Amino acid sequence: MSANGDKESPPSATKEGVAASQPLQLLNQEADAMTSKYRKLLILGVPAVAVRHKMKQAGIDSRVISEVVGEEENEEEEEVEEDELSSAASSMEPEIHNPDEHCSTYFKEWDITVDPRNPTLAWEASLKNNLPELQTIDVRNDDNDGVHTENQPRPDGHSRWVCISDTHGAHCRMTHSIPEGDVLIHAGDFTRRGSIAEIKEFCEWMTSLPHKYKIVIAGNHELTLDPTFDGEENYYKRFYSSKGVDDGNEGRQIIRSCNGFTYLEDASIQVLGYNVYGSPWQPEFCNWAFNLSRGPECARAWREIPTDTDILVTHGPSVGHGDLCSSGLRAGCVDLLQEVLERIRPSHHIFGHIHEGYGCTKMGDTFFLNASTCTFRYRPSNPPLVFDLPPNIINNPL
Repeated sequence: MSANGDKESPPSATKEGVAASQPLQLLNQEADAMTSKYRKLLILGVPAVAVRHKMKQAGIDSRVISEVVGEEENEEEEEVEEDELSSAASSMEPEIHNPDEHCSTYFKEWDITVDPRNPTLAWEASLKNNLPELQTIDVRNDDNDGVHTENQPRPDGHSRWVCISDTHGAHCRMTHSIPEGDVLIHAGDFTRRGSIAEIKEFCEWMTSLPHKYKIVIAGNHELTLDPTFDGEENYYKRFYSSKGVDDGNEGRQIIRSCNGFTYLEDASIQVLGYNVYGSPWQPEFCNWAFNLSRGPECARAWREIPTDTDILVTHGPSVGHGDLCSSGLRAGCVDLLQEVLERIRPSHHIFGHIHEGYGCTKMGDTFFLNASTCTFRYRPSNPPLVFDLPPNIINNPL
């Protein structure tokens, strides 16, 4: 052990790297101790190619890099400033503004009060054991008749809804094809950094898909689409300084004028008799786009969701549902869960954001779908999620 309690590198290792002659088993052990800060960056959403670049600069063995971020795929490397890596790693723990200020979220039906600024503590200490039972849906089970991966026949007269998210510009390399259906929903993060070129490419691809109704929202990676995001002074320029800053006005014009799908930004649309609401916001996440402070700021955004929403699409998850990071921390929003369970009560809540949270849960009458296409290592290998709905005779009478 060194004086500061960290493991000392073995004689065959560089200061931060590992000699290539070491056995892979030892490399794996050293990787866990030596590369924790890089793993944290991946959890925070920093592109794997950027993390790989910094690991190479640190002299870390290529086999260790592969263990952490996966095999290299001829991706273009991005420059990342060291201060950005440090600030990203330090934001793993919840950032509580004005910790002495009282902040609470009240679940009236269950008489539970929690602090929304620490979602992990709120869930583990109170919500998990006092809210309705959480059911985990096995989406790959052939016997599952709820949410699945197109392994069930469509019931007569039902519409088929297909959900994807977090494709990060890898839509043309998806391991699984997009199933046929009536409605296709993309829950954000369709680019790596929201560049104009990426937005145009996504629009062309999405337009080419055959689904009659297509709905898209933005995510935290769509930097140019956030009108409140100051690209000249904020993370966008610092992270991608070698690329310059694309014009946000142009990006928003492109996405909003595309005729191939409906872009929702805090707005609703009725599809086949069902009210669909889409919102890109999520609790602050490493200074990316569409970030809100946990607590009153998030709560105000979710109160704007109409009570008659049937299908809710947000980029980020509710706490406790598809939000568990590989670090063991939860990234979901407490206030969003409160609105979903007590007021909105949609049949389906679709989101992404936390790649390793892919899958489906159910609480009360609501299915929670984390439709992230990319895995934790940004491999586009998770299959789309599918569900079927009967005709809605209330909003769409025969």
